[in-house]
Amino acid sequence: EELEVIFSLFDSKENRPISERFFVRLNRNGLPKSPEKTERYSSLFVDLSSSDLRKDIFITVHIIRIGRMGAGEKKNPSNVQYRRPFGCAALSIADLLTGESKDDLILKVYMCNTESDWYQIHENIIKKMNARYNLTGSNTGLAVSLQLLHGDLE
Repeated sequence: EELEVIFSLFDSKENRPISERFFVRLNRNGLPKSPEKTERYSSLFVDLSSSDLRKDIFITVHIIRIGRMGAGEKKNPSNVQYRRPFGCAALSIADLLTGESKDDLILKVYMCNTESDWYQIHENIIKKMNARYNLTGSNTGLAVSLQLLHGDLE
């Protein structure tokens, strides 16, 4: 099934998002839906100052599944496409700053134990409240490439 992947920056001290959201749609193979438009699959978060980098800032990734109501359900004859929560990942900017690797990062994707916790799954992952989420699978992850740029926008 297709996936919608939504990236944003989240301040864990103030418990609120601090950036715009960046949206990518993936096909059933986990690749960008329109590979001919690869320039659309990158974003620049310009909302961070040097003082923000000292805070507890996280990149949060919410993954929404597009398709049948249940993952194992047979094809619906009415072709109705449902948007269902799939998983979430979070990465600390501080961890990114201390890392020396320029390779892609593989983010672990977690699922809620109950769907009613979906709205706060990123907070539970950041606070390591393990009882409210679990790993989607041992070989399930999201490969992202991140780069920190210093200086003015110009």
